Amino acid sequence: LVHGTLNASRPTAWSKIIAIRRVLPRYRWALFLDIDTLVMNPDIRIEDLVDSRDAAGSAAADASAPAAPITDSTDIIIGADHNSVNSGVWLARNSPWTAWFLDELWAQQQLVTGPFSFHYEQRAFHYLFQTKIWFHRGTGLLPYPHAASVRAHARIVNQCVFNSLFAWYVPGDFLLHFAGLKGAFKCALFWSFYESISVPSKLPPLPNPAGAADALPEERKPGGPSREWGRCWRFARARERRKAR
Repeated sequence: LVHGTLNASRPTAWSKIIAIRRVLPRYRWALFLDIDTLVMNPDIRIEDLVDSRDAAGSAAADASAPAAPITDSTDIIIGADHNSVNSGVWLARNSPWTAWFLDELWAQQQLVTGPFSFHYEQRAFHYLFQTKIWFHRGTGLLPYPHAASVRAHARIVNQCVFNSLFAWYVPGDFLLHFAGLKGAFKCALFWSFYESISVPSKLPPLPNPAGAADALPEERKPGGPSREWGRCWRFARARERRKAR
């Protein structure tokens, strides 16, 4: 579990690339989850996701493309939402190609700042995949020259395979992702679902976001991740105090 930034030169969300790069050599596959996700169906195994060769999806950067199976050349499995690839949840295989891919994601220094679509490392994913939405919105950047390799080594699946957003979540889905929601509404939903799947006596302690004061300026803006997590933590503490009365 990564609570803070692993590289202070960039917004914290970019640290997911470093985190996966560090832990991947120890495992065959690694699953990254954003902090605003909940595993709702623990009966679904990670092995089932990796070995699901008939899951709806494609190897292209948009879900409308023809389906392609997971093969021995598949190194990245990622879900597609209404904006195409969503880097809040993804699987990475321990392979030389994946190490190269992670290094390429991090190397996109030109995307750290600037008036680009999307936020943080999500920009790098869209750029490397050369998604349709990235292309059509126009960035002024030359096309990424290795996009064909990225697509050939990736399996893009329907988001509900393992990255269900709240609007499309149905009971039985593996995971619920609260991406795009903000403020008290998001906090109320998150803790409501969290409590519904947790045993009260075994709830893990909530990490105190005291380190949020050290967040980068971009992340202190209204709606930024460190600011939202601090608000959510205070909201959860208030709920606990009210329930204890």
